[in-house]
Amino acid sequence: QEDAANYYYTILTKDVANTVAYEQLISIYENTDKYKYYIYRGNKNSIEGKLSFAINDYKKALSHAEDEAQIVMTRLTLAIFIASLDRR
Repeated sequence: QEDAANYYYTILTKDVANTVAYEQLISIYENTDKYKYYIYRGNKNSIEGKLSFAINDYKKALSHAEDEAQIVMTRLTLAIFIASLDRR
């Protein structure tokens, strides 16, 4: 599974909007790492323009964050998305 995750992560470094790679990562992490699962699902939803779904996913990811870096990055991402919704 880790090799597959690395493969799809590499794809995303070259094509950040590749929804197939996000779908595969979501599937890989669904039962093993809830933080990554919700982050990748939020990213996919944001690419698809589903900002309210993305915000909900990032909030769920925040509840599964295990260290300070994950907490800070997730809160920053949430703030950006909430601000963009407010501008609409």
